[in-house]
Amino acid sequence: MGRPKQTMRQLQRISPLEISMASEDAALPAEAVEGLARSMKTKGQREPVLITPHNGNRSGGAPGYRLVQGSKRLLAARLLKWPEMDCIVLEPEYAEEIRVIQRIRDEGFEPWQLADTLHRLKSECGWSQAQLGMAIGKSRDFVANILAIANIAPEVRSHILEHRDEYRLTARHLRYIGRTAPARQLALAREMLANRISTKTLQERRKELPSSRRFHLKAGRPKRSGSGKEPGTIMEWRKVYRKTTTELKRLAKQEAEAMSRIGRVIQEARVRKRLVKTEAKEKRRLLLREQRRAARKLAVAGHI
Repeated sequence: MGRPKQTMRQLQRISPLEISMASEDAALPAEAVEGLARSMKTKGQREPVLITPHNGNRSGGAPGYRLVQGSKRLLAARLLKWPEMDCIVLEPEYAEEIRVIQRIRDEGFEPWQLADTLHRLKSECGWSQAQLGMAIGKSRDFVANILAIANIAPEVRSHILEHRDEYRLTARHLRYIGRTAPARQLALAREMLANRISTKTLQERRKELPSSRRFHLKAGRPKRSGSGKEPGTIMEWRKVYRKTTTELKRLAKQEAEAMSRIGRVIQEARVRKRLVKTEAKEKRRLLLREQRRAARKLAVAGHI
């Protein structure tokens, strides 16, 4: 039984006409907006837009909110003339977080700032990783990778920032460090900076690097039935999970096909049974008639 699903208290239903947007956002291609509008009309709004209260006066029909994320969804809702749409209202006290989220669309975010932003929203607003992804328009895996950066120890962060002019570590570098045991983070960061290890090299060396994908599981887990060596890492367990999931789907498909064939066989058997019974009944009727005729003939001849 999993954790109860948290609701976002910032999620509200607001009129699209109350939300203002930047001029560059309003100039999106009409084809893209119309395509999304058709999808939203049939499937509904899958992801809310992120907005913040307007600092100006809301009276006189002026928009009361400013758009942060989701311009295409907002334009599609206006095109559909929806009276309300799902919105996440982020208060102005998160001004720095709002600025960071606005830069995500241009892929111009700083990994440290984004990690701090998501960590603060997660801790103070109580959002899950899926809800964070929904708010910033990214996947849950993207959020999980960025949040791993927030696990880097302060002294390791200071060391990386001091040497950023020598070799700038990317978000993927920082993710590997953040998913490493705290006692080994500084050594790994120094190795990356000294050897200028690329992300491609990290991908090739991930079996040797102590990232969270290589965290060893606790001892005492039961071995899989029929297997030799027990998986010892998160990555290996994920492979086992994917393999078993695929096998279960294949077995379910085979079972459904077999049941379908059995159903057809049963139906054919029932039809054949009715035909056999009808044919046997007709033969029995003809034989009884012949038997009665023979009996009458024998009776007339005095043999019965």
